[in-house]
Amino acid sequence: RSAFDTELKLPLWFWNMAGRLQWLFDSDRQLETKHRTVERAEQIVQELINEGEDCALVTHGFFMHTLIAEMKQHGFRLDKTRLKYQNGEAIVLKRDRV
Repeated sequence: RSAFDTELKLPLWFWNMAGRLQWLFDSDRQLETKHRTVERAEQIVQELINEGEDCALVTHGFFMHTLIAEMKQHGFRLDKTRLKYQNGEAIVLKRDRV
């Protein structure tokens, strides 16, 4: 969602940066706050752990950073770390079974 309502024509990088900053600071202007994003990642990780089976997840690159961080907190190990992930890129995370 746009960072604010205006008729001004501003560059795309500005809108992307403003929206991400609002997300980072839990602004209600965004459809989902950072707090809610982290909760959603926690829920997914708990479901993965409870199922205890191998699986494949397909997600947006920006959400992937939050999901990977949450998985690492629960003992998952990552095969490679990047600042930016490419479309279609496979990331493998493994967790030692207890």
